[in-house]
Amino acid sequence: MNSIEQIDTENDTKSLISSFIKLIGLAKLTKQVNFKRKSTISLTMIISWLMSVHFARLSLFRAKDDKRFSVRTARNVLNDGRINWQKEKSSSEKDERCNCRVD
Repeated sequence: MNSIEQIDTENDTKSLISSFIKLIGLAKLTKQVNFKRKSTISLTMIISWLMSVHFARLSLFRAKDDKRFSVRTARNVLNDGRINWQKEKSSSEKDERCNCRVD
């Protein structure tokens, strides 16, 4: 029986997160949820940091600041009222990949 390999290094975690972000197309989703901030910090940077904090089993209160932004900045982005996090695609924009059913 094979054992499951554990990810030990921080670089492996970052590469997994960045490949996941590319896989789901976060850049396109950013435009759909109306993410418009006049800042040098992108939503991709914040989401990848949030995922790494989650995988490190930390809460936002115990997480350390990133080199580019603080925990407060990430919290402000999540609580920004201009961003519609629950925005649904219209029926004309539905992706063909979403038409599969799981029973």
